[in-house]
Amino acid sequence: MWACHFDQLQNLQSLQKVLSRIDTEEDAIFRDTDCYGQSVIHWAVKGVGSLDCLEALLTPQSAVLRDNDGKNSTTHGSRKR
Repeated sequence: MWACHFDQLQNLQSLQKVLSRIDTEEDAIFRDTDCYGQSVIHWAVKGVGSLDCLEALLTPQSAVLRDNDGKNSTTHGSRKR
């Protein structure tokens, strides 16, 4: 999640590669959430810097993932200042 928050695309890609060895499902990276129910896509939207990680993660399926408050990444992105 921190890799996405700080827009470290290379770190994200390394994590995805390692995870794919353990869990072959394509959406495996989205199943892990923080204590607020936010996944890597939420962290990528709230992140600092460019949008490289967000572009790498954004799919129709990931865009609708909701946190514990029912907010998706679009909602978090609209609140970013």
